Amino acid sequence: MDHTHCCAAMSIPNAFIGIAILSCLMSVAVLGSLFRAQVPGIRHWCVASGLLAVAATLLLFRRSDIVVLGASALLLLASLLAIHGFRRFFHRQTAETA
Repeated sequence: MDHTHCCAAMSIPNAFIGIAILSCLMSVAVLGSLFRAQVPGIRHWCVASGLLAVAATLLLFRRSDIVVLGASALLLLASLLAIHGFRRFFHRQTAETA
């Protein structure tokens, strides 16, 4: 009896999205542990990783076009936060310091 097809298999794109979610959550844990170090940009990177995890989860369980639109908006916001964090880390001028 062949039991290899008894359970519904996860598609490859869904597996990749699941891996991305786990990666983002691990990044949040690592970056969150560095909050006390007061390294510029860490909080922005942590929030950006959290938003990426939420966006990837929304894409994994997409039910409608509005969910995909919301996930896309979160991806854009996470990208902007990450760039802001990089600028702070490298002591570049940001909108806050302009």
